[in-house]
Amino acid sequence: FTSFLHFQDFTLADISEVRTMMEPYIARRATELMTDEDLAELVQVHKECVAAFKEKEDVIRSDMEVRFHVLMGKFTGNAVLWVILDFVNNILADAKHKLKPGEDFSAKVIAAHERIIAAMTARDPDGAAAAMYDHIREVEEGLRLLEK
Repeated sequence: FTSFLHFQDFTLADISEVRTMMEPYIARRATELMTDEDLAELVQVHKECVAAFKEKEDVIRSDMEVRFHVLMGKFTGNAVLWVILDFVNNILADAKHKLKPGEDFSAKVIAAHERIIAAMTARDPDGAAAAMYDHIREVEEGLRLLEK
């Protein structure tokens, strides 16, 4: 099965469709279930992304950016969601490596993550889901422009 997946040519549409189905739910569920320690860990990962961005490092193609999303899967307590989310976000990371989005794209991702964190901090599951949905759509749109 793994070797089958290795040779598949995933499109941005494929990735975005799966992310749109999963990640708003995951953001909602994580907000409902996460502990204060979980939230602190997510905030710390985000701070590392922001620091890297300020140092002109490539935030988007870093492990930290993927980790932000995968942590939310972990916070749901559902190991299957966590594994699927890790897999999908690593495919997305590969696409970003190929398309090489720039600093403006990174700034938008950081701003979106801040909106997601704000909703999660407020313990607003619906707000977290909506912020995640908007983030996924914005990422898809930005990458599609680079794909052309």
